[in-house]
Amino acid sequence: MQIKNTNYSYGLVAQILHWLIAILIFLAIVMGKMAEEMGMSSAKISMFVFHKSVGITVLVLVILRLLWKLTNPKVEDGLTEKQAKAASHGHWLIYVVMILVPLSGWALTSAANYPFAWMNLFSVPLLPLGEALKEPAEAAHGFFFYALAVLIVGHVAMIGIHKRKHNLNVLPRILPGKSLLSLVVVVVIFAALLVPTVKLALSGGGEDDFEDNAAVTAPEIREATVVNSALPAWVNVADSSKLEFVGAYSGEPFNGEFKTFTSNLYFDPNNLQESSFDVVIDATSVTTFNSDWDGSLAGLQWFDYKKYAYAYYTASNFEKTENGFVAKGELDLKGMKQPVDLNFTWQPVNENQVALKGNAVVDRTQFGIGSGSWAEDETIGFAVNVNVDLVLTPKAE
Repeated sequence: MQIKNTNYSYGLVAQILHWLIAILIFLAIVMGKMAEEMGMSSAKISMFVFHKSVGITVLVLVILRLLWKLTNPKVEDGLTEKQAKAASHGHWLIYVVMILVPLSGWALTSAANYPFAWMNLFSVPLLPLGEALKEPAEAAHGFFFYALAVLIVGHVAMIGIHKRKHNLNVLPRILPGKSLLSLVVVVVIFAALLVPTVKLALSGGGEDDFEDNAAVTAPEIREATVVNSALPAWVNVADSSKLEFVGAYSGEPFNGEFKTFTSNLYFDPNNLQESSFDVVIDATSVTTFNSDWDGSLAGLQWFDYKKYAYAYYTASNFEKTENGFVAKGELDLKGMKQPVDLNFTWQPVNENQVALKGNAVVDRTQFGIGSGSWAEDETIGFAVNVNVDLVLTPKAE
């Protein structure tokens, strides 16, 4: 069994790479089309992750196939010089487009800020592209996909044309072993990969309900708790303060932020008994820096803005720790209240400002963030790290 190419036939490596790439391309097409038709669900996310993983795999295999092609003897095709030149141009065009399809998909994923791990095993770095390139990348991905489809149809059609018009049977040269058996093996492998893909598609669908037609009273903001205290009163400087979080998407971290919130803090490191912390958060200001995700967050299974536009954190129990302090407070989010400890440091910046930096870990399922099937599916991780970075200034009298 020959491994390398000869002037008359392809070796085993080239044959395996050819059919593996072909199978994965067809699988990626099926996955992409199925995922587009699915409603937002964990199954849809998983489908797209595998679609992207297959695309990255194709990109790597095509590069390996090209390197192998360039370091092996050219297989004579038996065509005239003119026909051979046209065939060579066609083959090189297919290689180029096979590279451009996954590259444009990678660019789209990067511009849309969709972190993912290859086959959920290791991180694929996002390209440094801004959201402004999302639509151009999406258009390019679609164009190259259809261009590849046309080229593949033409490539397959040429097998018949060569046999009928040029009396050349080129297919057996790229098939390992007996032709019929090899084709059967290719079909079986593709079917074996397709079955779990179809099952995944059938398990997903329109699981998220984004509409609520019931009459709901517009939510009213709750005022910050008024505390009669002789302690210094601090409020956050909006432009210099951040309330951020880090979640997980198919095992990959993603960042989010609440852009609008106000905090009232009565705090003295030497008088923790009378200290208190009150934060009002505009839940509708949340962003994951991904327009697709942000469009889903208003839904009933996520933040349900229509009923719960605001969240609240209150604390009146503070303790000194080895690295700073801990506020043992309560988070009221989506109408559900749960205790949440906020570990933080307290550092004076200047005469008029103090920096409060803290961290808390919140289980999203305790607040109904991601209910329904999301409540038991770790595609979107359960634990969310909340990072608080406040610049505080004395409250005006």
